[in-house]
Amino acid sequence: MLKRTKHFGVAVAILLLLCGPTLAQLDGNLDLRQRCERYGFGYEEYQVTTEDGYINTLMRIPYAPDNQGVSNKPPVYLIPDAATTAEIFTHLGPEDSPAFNLANQGFDVWLSNPRGSLHSQAHESHDPNLPESGYWDYDLVSYRLDYMADITTIKDSTNYQTVGVFAFYNGAISLSYAMAIEPEYFSNNVNVAALSAFIPTYAHSNALVFGMASYTRNINNLLELNGVDAISPDGLTFIHNTLCQFSPQLCSMIDGVTNGEANPFIEDTDGLRNRYLLDYGMFPPRLNNHILQSAATGEVTYYDFGPGENLETYGSEDPPPISYENTNNPVAMFIASEDLSYDHADDEWYANLIGDNLVFYQYYDLSHYGFIIGDTQLYLPDLVEVLSQHADQINS
Repeated sequence: MLKRTKHFGVAVAILLLLCGPTLAQLDGNLDLRQRCERYGFGYEEYQVTTEDGYINTLMRIPYAPDNQGVSNKPPVYLIPDAATTAEIFTHLGPEDSPAFNLANQGFDVWLSNPRGSLHSQAHESHDPNLPESGYWDYDLVSYRLDYMADITTIKDSTNYQTVGVFAFYNGAISLSYAMAIEPEYFSNNVNVAALSAFIPTYAHSNALVFGMASYTRNINNLLELNGVDAISPDGLTFIHNTLCQFSPQLCSMIDGVTNGEANPFIEDTDGLRNRYLLDYGMFPPRLNNHILQSAATGEVTYYDFGPGENLETYGSEDPPPISYENTNNPVAMFIASEDLSYDHADDEWYANLIGDNLVFYQYYDLSHYGFIIGDTQLYLPDLVEVLSQHADQINS
C-alpha cells in the first residue's frame, strides 16, 4: 500500500483526491499521444538520459492541425508539477490546453516527464522497484539535471540556440532552484523562463502552512525511517483518513486553502481537479520533504539531511542556501491572485532578488490550479507574447 505519494504534503494530496467532483470523461483516459491523434496534432517521443543516469521520456508536439507544413517553429519547453506527467498541459481540449494552444500559435512544444513520473521510471543502474537501489533518492535540486538534459536535447533537435520555458508549481520551484544553482547553463540556453503558480518561499506565510508542513514532514520522516521509498494513492488515503479522524477541522482548513475552484468565478463541474490527479505517479518522501522544507522553515536551501549527513554532504551542519540572486536569465512571473496557499509578499521578495532579470510580472483571477484547469485564456495570450518576444533566432 505504501509506495507512492504526491505534491505539497500528504494531507493536501488526499484532500484534493477525495473532495473533488465527478471525473470528467472527455480525455481523462487518454495519454498525450492519443490526445494528439484525436485532435490532429503531431506527436514525437524521445528517451533522454541525465548526467546521473535517469532515463526520462521527453514528449514533443511539433505541429498543430493548421501549421503542419511550417518549419523552424521556436521551441518551448513545458515543465509540469513535481512527479506529474506532460498530460497536465492538455486537459482542456485543443484550444484552451496550454500545450495545444501554444502549438496552435506556432510553437514547437516539448514537454517534460521528470524522473519518477509515470512515463519516466528508468535508470542506467538503479531499479525503481528496489528501494535499496537508490532510485528514489532525489529532491527538488536533482530535477535540474532532468531539465538540462531535456533542453540540450531540444537544442540538438532544432535550429535554435535557446529555448523558452513554461513551468507550473513545483516544476517552477525546482526550475528556479536550477537557474540559481546553474546560472551559466540557463543563461546560455534559456531565452525566458515563465513561472506559474510559483511559490518562491514560504517566509511570509501563515501558521496553518507551517503547521501542516511540520505535520506532514513528520509522517514522511517516519516512512523514510522504515524504508518506504514512495507512497501509493492507497497509502495516501489511509494517511488522510487518519489525519481527518484526528482533526476534521484541519482537513477542512487545508482544503479551503489549497483546493478551491480552478477559477474562483466558475464551478468545476467537470471534475477537472480529479482528472489532474490522474497524472501523478511516484512521490518519494525525500522529494516531498524538500518541498515542505521551505514551508516548515521559511528558508530556501538544499535538502536538509540532518546535521551529521549535512556535514558529510555539504561540509556544514546546515544545508547551504539557494541564492536566487544568482539567476541570470529572463524570468516572467504569472501569479494567481486567488492562490491562498502562500503569502504574495513572497512574490515581491523573489522579484526584488532577481532584479533586472524580471521581464514580466502579472496577477490573474485564478486560484492555484487555474493555470492548468481553469480559465486559461486569462493568461495564455500574455504567455504567447512573452515567449514570442524572447524567442531566439534560427541558427544559420
